[in-house]
Amino acid sequence: MVLRGVVMRRYSIVLAGVLGLAAWFAPLSWTDDRKAAEPRPIPVAAPLPVDSLTLAAECLDRGDDAGAVPHLKEHVRAHPDALVLRLHLAEVLRKIGRTDEARSQFERFVSDAQTADGPAATKLVHAHTRLMELADDEYGEHLHRGIGLVLLVRKWTADPERRDAVASEQTLAKAAKALKVAIEIRPRDPRANLYLAEAFEGLGQPSAARTAIRTARAGMPDAAVTDAERERLGGR
Repeated sequence: MVLRGVVMRRYSIVLAGVLGLAAWFAPLSWTDDRKAAEPRPIPVAAPLPVDSLTLAAECLDRGDDAGAVPHLKEHVRAHPDALVLRLHLAEVLRKIGRTDEARSQFERFVSDAQTADGPAATKLVHAHTRLMELADDEYGEHLHRGIGLVLLVRKWTADPERRDAVASEQTLAKAAKALKVAIEIRPRDPRANLYLAEAFEGLGQPSAARTAIRTARAGMPDAAVTDAERERLGGR
């Protein structure tokens, strides 16, 4: 009986202690529950950055062509396959008188568009026309005139509705004349001789075409020759 009384007293003490701790922690638990129940503010999303193409368009809309240039450059640098926009950048540079930069962008467009499909490939004649206009010497002027005329006939030939044997022959004769002037200035120039060969082929002069191709290959390597042109010359 004495042992039972001792045990009961100890149990009472422990129970009282537990109840006391529960009572002490209850307000803290209630406070946390109340905080959890309070509505939390909805986070506001940060505004999306304005892309470079939009900024360029805004500049062009207000007539700030020079201001559009850095944004167009940023866009074509991030998207090198945006060939039509590179052509547009070249046009803007030409318009504001930055001739050297414009020429560089037109040349880059030509190099890339030669192996592209879609709208870019149809702009090659236009790009060579601009390069002819921006040429800083007689060689460049006649080279790009000749190439542009050869490509124009190539375009006509691929379109049954535009195919015209007489017009093509006359245009190829003009192309050959221009390219020959370029070759007089730079006799072993690969590009001039390559396109002269194509003009000769179209004019039904295979022997002259073969001679031009041999001369073009003899002038390789040449940094001005594009990847597509190098492939046509046999990868040299």
